[in-house]
Amino acid sequence: MPTSSWPAPDPQDVASPAALLRAWDAALTFPPGGAPDTDRLRSLFLPTASVASPSAGGGTWLDADGFAGFLVEGLRAAGWDALGFGERNALVRHDALGRLHALLTTFTIHLPADADEPAEHGVNLFHLVERDGRLAIASYAWQDLDGPWDGASASAAPAEVVS
Repeated sequence: MPTSSWPAPDPQDVASPAALLRAWDAALTFPPGGAPDTDRLRSLFLPTASVASPSAGGGTWLDADGFAGFLVEGLRAAGWDALGFGERNALVRHDALGRLHALLTTFTIHLPADADEPAEHGVNLFHLVERDGRLAIASYAWQDLDGPWDGASASAAPAEVVS
């Protein structure tokens, strides 16, 4: 369970799956010398959410608070905080059953944030729940992919999701 106070989300950020993805990208994107908006990012999660990045070496397993710290430290260690950073997600699939949603996205990382060509890319899986009149991330997993980016452009904001 997180030890810090949990930020409340902007209601517009959690009104729909597409809005949540736009808020995710906005929270992660910053200019040179900046940092991700970790309070906005954390507000998208349930306080008890799990975060995972599986890999052959065992992967990364965190809670939402741990993910925010992991992100800031990882960007700093890579020198990407000095460059500026942008993540752009494109929705590939949205499934909804009752109050549960699964979003599969492709993402591209841009260094600096406004660069046209991605520096890296991968896939994200978000599990969302509808709770207290809002959507919240219950679990999040990502996998970085090797090789050149040859997927659809993730430069545009995701289209409104229809379930």
